[in-house]
Amino acid sequence: MAVLRTVEFWPKTGFPGGPWADTPDVDTFVKTARRVCERYSELLALGGVRSRTSSVRLFAHPDTARADVLGEVYVDPQSDGEFAVVSLPPGISVLAPQARAMLVLEVVHRCLLRLASARGWDPAVLDAAYRHTIESGLAFTWSSAWKASPGRCFRARATFRLADDGYGRVSVEIQERSGGTVVGHTSESLSFSTIEGFKRSAATLRWVGRSAVRIHPFVSPFGDSTGEIEHDVTTLTQQPIHLLGPPESAVIPVTVVGRGASRSARCAQAMKERHRLVLTGSR
Repeated sequence: MAVLRTVEFWPKTGFPGGPWADTPDVDTFVKTARRVCERYSELLALGGVRSRTSSVRLFAHPDTARADVLGEVYVDPQSDGEFAVVSLPPGISVLAPQARAMLVLEVVHRCLLRLASARGWDPAVLDAAYRHTIESGLAFTWSSAWKASPGRCFRARATFRLADDGYGRVSVEIQERSGGTVVGHTSESLSFSTIEGFKRSAATLRWVGRSAVRIHPFVSPFGDSTGEIEHDVTTLTQQPIHLLGPPESAVIPVTVVGRGASRSARCAQAMKERHRLVLTGSR
């Protein structure tokens, strides 16, 4: 069996600057889900949950007749993997980014808890991933390993973050090797929308001479790049601080149900009560 490593909304990427879905509510929801799902998956992958597949995929669509979010988890084993369908009411696109991110987390976590009850997964792993995502401020960042300059006076690394538009932003941080004093950061450039894309970009980071670095900020799964950017140590500035703000309460209720012949209403109710206890800290 595989180890459960990722949970993701589909589509997980799209064209930069364009819609990923047909409606604004679904579009903003799946784009916000990028940072939430990457952070949740970060700890999920360490939990050692044995699964038929390594990922759970969620599909979102609009439902103008609803006032809540409905997650329908397919609890009968499917030949093409583990998945759930999420129905979104109107108004998702006008939520504040952190309120929308908290709504994404609630949907993801409750859907996985429902699937855990059907598969016998340890829910404590999911609870840890939930807390990890909140403690991270519903944000996802990643930094590459350091690369020393010729002469070894400086070292550089690429630092990435997932923005609320679903795509990454990368800057290069440069430090003095003796003492670790930060020299500065380059301006941000558009990067890909996944951790795998971040790693592809980071692999292109290199020094040119003793005082300049080059990087391909955007590298697609097919190796396509937006081109190489060069920065000189003398042109660095202090990196702007991108604060999302603290997590906000999800203002839209979430309902999760199992679909399939093996669903159990009593089991679903038990998972709902467990989630309530996790949220209130009454464990």
